[in-house]
Amino acid sequence: VDPAAPKVYNALLSQSGFVAPVPTIVSNTLSGTPAWAYVSPGQYTLTLANAFPLGKTLIFALIGSGTAAGDTSINSNSEIVLNTTFNAAFTNILLTNASFKIEVYP
Repeated sequence: VDPAAPKVYNALLSQSGFVAPVPTIVSNTLSGTPAWAYVSPGQYTLTLANAFPLGKTLIFALIGSGTAAGDTSINSNSEIVLNTTFNAAFTNILLTNASFKIEVYP
């Protein structure tokens, strides 16, 4: 194993109603399995203790089309925030097999 290789989490996300996104995990080499949570319409968190160090974590999300969009941010070294919007309003049900990838570099 290459010590410079990133730890990776690859998943396809789906979400409906007022619940957390459901991941179909394609690969996961993080220190554990991160947990998704529903915060409010169009706002979700992904948590795993000390797994997402600032300055070493990259997030790739392919979400939406047209006026639907998604954005991500690192809230702490243990939490990533995912937001989904439609016409600039936070909205549920925009995730259907949406590609989501995290790379964590040493």
